[in-house]
Amino acid sequence: MTASNASTARPKPGAELTVNVDRLTYGGDGIARHDGLAVFVTAAAPAEVVRARVRRVFRRHVECDLVSVEKPSPDRVVPRCRHFDQGCGGCTWQHVSYQAQLRAKADSVRDSLERLAGLRRLPIEPIVGAPDAYYYRNKMEFAFHPKGILGLHRRGSWYDILSLEECFLETPLALAIVKAAQTFVREQGMSLYDPRSKQGLLRELCVRRSRATGEILLGLVTSPGELPEQNGLAAHLRAVDPTVVGVVRSIRRSDGPGPGGETHVLSGKDHLTETVAGINFRIYLGTFFQTNSAQAERLVQIVRELAGDVHGQRVVDVYCGVGLFALTFCAAGAQVTGVEIVEAAVESARANAAQNGFSSIVFHAARCWPTCCQPGLLPRCSFSIHRGPGRAARSCAGSPALVPTGSSTSRATRQPWRVIL
Repeated sequence: MTASNASTARPKPGAELTVNVDRLTYGGDGIARHDGLAVFVTAAAPAEVVRARVRRVFRRHVECDLVSVEKPSPDRVVPRCRHFDQGCGGCTWQHVSYQAQLRAKADSVRDSLERLAGLRRLPIEPIVGAPDAYYYRNKMEFAFHPKGILGLHRRGSWYDILSLEECFLETPLALAIVKAAQTFVREQGMSLYDPRSKQGLLRELCVRRSRATGEILLGLVTSPGELPEQNGLAAHLRAVDPTVVGVVRSIRRSDGPGPGGETHVLSGKDHLTETVAGINFRIYLGTFFQTNSAQAERLVQIVRELAGDVHGQRVVDVYCGVGLFALTFCAAGAQVTGVEIVEAAVESARANAAQNGFSSIVFHAARCWPTCCQPGLLPRCSFSIHRGPGRAARSCAGSPALVPTGSSTSRATRQPWRVIL
């Protein structure tokens, strides 16, 4: 079919298609082909035939919602959460088995390495699965709706918010906090932000939790302006459970995601403490940290295994964040330099080094990719750990670290660097 014919044959929004799903995309949608177009179907599973309704049309692909499953995939499972079939955007993979999810993500890793980085025929080891596919997140952001709802966005929607009765991403306590916040703002008639009119104050409730200590830090993300009920809301949330150690207000002055730059403590502490590999990390509201603490522990272990003995060697942790890898390498006796573009993260990394007694480590706030990343590698790529020529790559997430090969510390700067992503 020619490009012009494909263009005229494009379906319109609302049309229904019957398609054979080939695989899952990185975001969890099923992907199929129809008259030369790529068809992305939400909540479809690989190797199944589905009926799909077109939601959006683009030049080379269409996005669809699942209408019915004509022939189910052997990988399809019943979603645990009732809200998945209601279109909740918190999860996109619950309709397929966890093993199928791991295979799909491994395929995405391979595709990224081959298509984007040009690394062909690179052997990929199996992804290291999480010990538990539920209740694993240590951070979630719930959105306020001007109608008094606090919950998660519906899939594909920037406006509609789904009120939650259950959620298997965070702990049940997180959902209890969400319900307590929703009840309070409704009863007090608090000002809630409307993204259409750009009026109102309360935007999001951020829940952060430490796996090691059980501490919970809450963040009220708001627009600028006086919020008279903020202290009452903070006290109400602190009373939900004694593990809530602090409530802070983050003022966002734009429509971008995440906490804003200006933060005020409303009650308790402004941080919590997480422990990974025996090292304590202070986590603030806007701190980037691996969202799965159990997997972060395993990730550090894998990186240490691949790096081998680094005692006395020079190590550069690129995009070091708050120092997760840098501090663990320092604890192993390496001479570590951390580089990170976000100055707030560098400040946190320095504070984490100080509180753990690491005085030799150096952190720089600077751009990393022009000087540190090797040709053909993707800056901020978190897809694999490359073991070197002839070795395998392991799929996991983390910041790149440069580790010198060989054992001679006096000539480390002349030696080739082994890149750990």
